Amino acid sequence: MYDCEKEYKKQLAIAKEQIESYQEELITLKYSQGFSGQRESAILKKERFLAILEKELEFLRCPTREDIDYRMSIYSSSSSDFVKALEADLPFRFHGTPIYFAREIIQSREISCNQDRFGFQTSHDLSGHISVCTIENVGVSIHNYMSLTDFCMPAGCLFVLLPQQEDGVVKNFQMKKVDFAQNPEVLIAIITTPENIAQVKRWCEESGIDSNKIFDFYSFIKNPSEKVKQYILE
Repeated sequence: MYDCEKEYKKQLAIAKEQIESYQEELITLKYSQGFSGQRESAILKKERFLAILEKELEFLRCPTREDIDYRMSIYSSSSSDFVKALEADLPFRFHGTPIYFAREIIQSREISCNQDRFGFQTSHDLSGHISVCTIENVGVSIHNYMSLTDFCMPAGCLFVLLPQQEDGVVKNFQMKKVDFAQNPEVLIAIITTPENIAQVKRWCEESGIDSNKIFDFYSFIKNPSEKVKQYILE
């Protein structure tokens, strides 16, 4: 049987050890000799990975059986539910991300790639582009990018987008980045688990994003707001 508390303490200890290790490696890199460009690039990457570890440590918590059951239900059925529920003729785009990156997206009111935000690549995204899925492969976003099976972390968020046709062209799982501040209508919904709803709504309210766009998976499909109903098949 899955021991929630034991797994949480294990992940907490590992995260703290990894952070300490990265901090030591950074000190060594900063005082090492060698080609400055390579050293600076290595330092930037280490700092980025350290920042991610620190974000994960901030959000780590002991899981609950209720949350685990909900997430496993979503994991097994969400893709087919979305395909059945959404208007297939509309060019929906889906961007799944861990909870700490979801907070960054909401606070900045845009989805952009690491190349644009940090000046170097940590993924295959091109500058000015973001990774997305379509309705046909939305399961990739849900299963691979939302930390659904890492039960000691809150689940991530799925951003549902409806961009202008020229901006929503997908090539190699990428489309143009989106700016909610300039084009709030491109954001249809932010979907997450019940555990996160209150927190994500608070982030949206603080950032000037319509908090009525926040849903858990089942409420998005079965009990959508008036704004979302026009995109849901009756």
